[in-house]
Parts: sequence; structure tokens; C-alpha cells
Amino acid sequence: MKYLLLLLFFSTFLVSCSANQTGRVVHSTPSKDGRLDSTLLSEYFESKALLFENSILAHLVVTLGSERLPKGYKSGLSWSDRKYRDRIEEVEEIYLTNNTNNNIVVEEISITRLGGAKAIIRNPVTIPANSFKKTAANISTTSVYRAEQKRILSVKINGKYYETTLMEKRTPVNTL
Repeated sequence: MKYLLLLLFFSTFLVSCSANQTGRVVHSTPSKDGRLDSTLLSEYFESKALLFENSILAHLVVTLGSERLPKGYKSGLSWSDRKYRDRIEEVEEIYLTNNTNNNIVVEEISITRLGGAKAIIRNPVTIPANSFKKTAANISTTSVYRAEQKRILSVKINGKYYETTLMEKRTPVNTL
């Protein structure tokens, strides 16, 4: 019995250690009958908006954890930060899809994060007709339990500025 309890303790400990690093969390809310309704939320935050006369799709994807980290990336997070402070890497990428029949030139992209704006590209990028480009990974550190954020995306396309509000939504695992 003693060994069974030790095995149960260590297996629970190992599951909780690995669970924190996936970026997934359980969101529980009380129901009308007093029970908790729980939803397993994924490591992905997403938001989409149309720009440029509704012909360019901007798709923000934020991934918690190591899945989208570039090869060779060296994390500055310690085991203690991960385990006791629930810190995790966050990779932010923006996909721009050109749904027109002409090439477009994206000259600037910036997005707000926690009150400040961050430039995503500084050199012009051409997106061919009916194709997409993805920005480089923007890596930061966050909490695995972080809340959804309201973001402002600014894009300069073919010499004209567009600004839109993106409201991140954390994707439930059952919809993946």
C-alpha cells in the first residue's frame, strides 16, 4: 500500500510538471446548478481581421510552449520559473493572406501588446496574388494562465495604413 501511494504521488507530480509546459489549462465556471463546467483550453490564442478593402486576411496566432520556437532557440527560463512561477515561452506570428489577383507590398506591421506597440517587420515584403506570408516568430515570456488580450494591428499596404482591433480568443481543445 505504501508503494502504491508513493507511485500515485510521483505520477501526479510528473503529470503536473508536464502539464504546465504544454500551455494548456482548464477553465472552470460555476453552472446554474452549482456544479463546475470545465473546458480544456489549448495553447493557442487566435484572432482574424480583414484589411485592404476586405481582400487581405490578417490572422494572429499566439502559441504557448515550445511547439513554434525556432530551431536552436535557447530559453532563458529556469526550471524554477516554469514550475513555481508558471512562466512559459510565447510565440506570436501574423499570417497575411492576399486574396487579390495582384501582388501587394506590405511595408510595415506593428501590433500592441500590454499597452506598447512592437514593430514586426521593418523592410517591405511582397505577397504574391492569392498566397500568404508569415511574419518571423516574435518570442517573449508569459504566464501559462495569461488572459486573452485586445490588440491593435497596424499595417501599411501599398503605401496606405490600415488599423484594426484584434481580440484574442483562446481555442478550446475540443475545437482543434
